[in-house]
Amino acid sequence: MKQILILGGGIGGLVVANKLRKKLGKEHKIMLIDKNDKHIYAPSFLWVMEGKRNAEKIQRPLEFLKRKGISFVNEKVVKIEPEKKIVRTNKNNFNYDYLIISLGAELVPKNIKGLSKAGYNLYQIEEVERLRDDLKKFHGGLVSIVISSLPFKCPAAPYEAAFLLDEYFSKKRIRGKTEINIFTPETLPMPSAGPENGKIIKSMLESRNINFTPEFQLVSVDSDKKELKFKEGKIVNYDMLIFVPPHQGPRVIKDSKLGNETGWIPVDKNTLKTRYDNVFAIGDV
Repeated sequence: MKQILILGGGIGGLVVANKLRKKLGKEHKIMLIDKNDKHIYAPSFLWVMEGKRNAEKIQRPLEFLKRKGISFVNEKVVKIEPEKKIVRTNKNNFNYDYLIISLGAELVPKNIKGLSKAGYNLYQIEEVERLRDDLKKFHGGLVSIVISSLPFKCPAAPYEAAFLLDEYFSKKRIRGKTEINIFTPETLPMPSAGPENGKIIKSMLESRNINFTPEFQLVSVDSDKKELKFKEGKIVNYDMLIFVPPHQGPRVIKDSKLGNETGWIPVDKNTLKTRYDNVFAIGDV
């Protein structure tokens, strides 16, 4: 019998847990550990923003895994000791034969002065709900969508948000009174998709009168003056700020010395194996 630990109940962790359960015999134990007791389906955040989904409808208790023969532990991972094959949580210690790390990226808006209290975090469900409610009361002005730093997960999200807002404001008949601006450190939209796709998306933005400003790095936000300050020296005003927060590798990865100098875990691109033969890392981590 083998003990397989999966850290993280996001999309990656759930997919691998279910696939392994189907492929492995029942004598092998699969356990998933997450500090949250629910899975929130992040790809639906933009539907929540539009008012087409309720936040409750895109969440599911992780306890449902038990019905599939997968153990669930609602605890916070605080340390990984790959040499000893132990994962320590805030309450218990767990041994493993194989470990799959799917802890995702940590969102750290506090890394940019004034950002947290200035606008709406596009990657946090409570903030997206607040954005939905405030959009109903918005009657036009300057809307800034800011990608605060690189890298970030779901690279399409801010561009999808811009297109959806263009349609939303058009339906409200306030598009003519609303300017949509995207500021990003990227050279083209979604560079991970390649330069040709980036040029296509840029052209689509232009056709919808959405302003795209590349190679702009946000430094700070003044919520009282409603000003964005960029490294390039430019100060931009806004009425509504929607942002992609800075991302970093989870603290536990750094503390466990599994990450590289950037805080992310290097893996074999074909197997997703780390420098330990029995430890794998998937997803944003």
